Amino acid sequence: MNDATVNSTSRRGIVSKPFGLLDMVVCLLIVTSVSLYDVKLVFLGAQALAFAIVGLHVIANPNIVRGVIIGYLLWLGTFVFYGAMSLLWADSVNATAGTVTLSVVQVGLVAFCIMFYGVYTRHLDRILYAFVGAALVFCVRFFITVPVSAWGQAERFEDFGIFGANVPAMVMAYGSVILLWMCFFRENKIKRKVPALLCVFLFMMISILMGTRKSLLIFGVCLMLFLLGSAKNPIKLAGRVFLIIGAVVVAYLLLMNVPILYNSIGYRIESLFSFFEGGEADASTVSRTHHIESALQLFRQHPILGAGQDGYRYTTAILTYSHNNYVELLANLGALGFAVYYAVYIWLISAGCRIFKNNMLPLSLTISVLISDIGVVSYCTELSYVLLGIIFVGLILAKQTGSSRALGDLSVVADS
Repeated sequence: MNDATVNSTSRRGIVSKPFGLLDMVVCLLIVTSVSLYDVKLVFLGAQALAFAIVGLHVIANPNIVRGVIIGYLLWLGTFVFYGAMSLLWADSVNATAGTVTLSVVQVGLVAFCIMFYGVYTRHLDRILYAFVGAALVFCVRFFITVPVSAWGQAERFEDFGIFGANVPAMVMAYGSVILLWMCFFRENKIKRKVPALLCVFLFMMISILMGTRKSLLIFGVCLMLFLLGSAKNPIKLAGRVFLIIGAVVVAYLLLMNVPILYNSIGYRIESLFSFFEGGEADASTVSRTHHIESALQLFRQHPILGAGQDGYRYTTAILTYSHNNYVELLANLGALGFAVYYAVYIWLISAGCRIFKNNMLPLSLTISVLISDIGVVSYCTELSYVLLGIIFVGLILAKQTGSSRALGDLSVVADS
């Protein structure tokens, strides 16, 4: 039986297509792109292999690349073209604009591979488990890299490589969200909940130890949307609201009063509240505020077209980015580039709202990405495009089947 026959049969829910080369390279693509982004030889090799294998499947199955996938490619091409053309009106040609533009192409192809694979095989569960696998890789790397003596020492592990950055904690937060959704908030729930919940606990504890506030925000926002979206009537909705309020209060008390939690992230939350009340803030908040103000000032100088791809970096003495995706795009590509980039997210929100009652994951991930963009520059990073690929696959499959089971492993259930 050839691939096409097996794939067609699996779509009718009769047999599950076995784990093959395409599955392997796409799962490897997700794991390495997300959790080994600092090991270039590994993740670039995995990406090259995936691009080649997926490319061969595209040639053999061109009918898969249609509809929403075509729309995604048109959006990606427009954004890449605009970024490249922005050098024509930039104040000065900079050394990294070309690299950033190529990075957008690279990560854009990562999302395309995930989308093609998801539509071709209908194995979204394999994509989601690969993402969870990436979070597990970070866990292993954390325990190997960061000694127990450094935990809860009022630091963000700046001396321990990637664990001084936001991405590992964000990946573990998204991995926790995915596992909770698979356990409790979809129709085709996974049966082995205990290992999944242990992973959720492990992921969130490590992300808290890393002191990344965005990971708590991602986890909290998605869980809140899951709880509210799954309420079947007004009484249950009111109960969920009180549950959320109680959970927030308990979590806040724990973070403020348990020493290891306070020294890891509690003091950073306290500092953020102090900043909003007009008091002193931690160095990170002060620095981010300065970058946002500087980027907005540059945007006011070039409101329509921007200062050119990666132009903000060259307006600062320390040659860095603005730590905020919104103002970074406004400063570099102006209102026009900003509108082009976020147009796809407007579509994702619209499509996600239409299926939210049955399929809560796509909209929840989209909203969490938009919130986290306040604190990260994501438009050329692997994590944002892996998530984009997952969201697109969920929406496409849901549209094809009209069932919440579209966000499960469709090879083992019958189409609605």
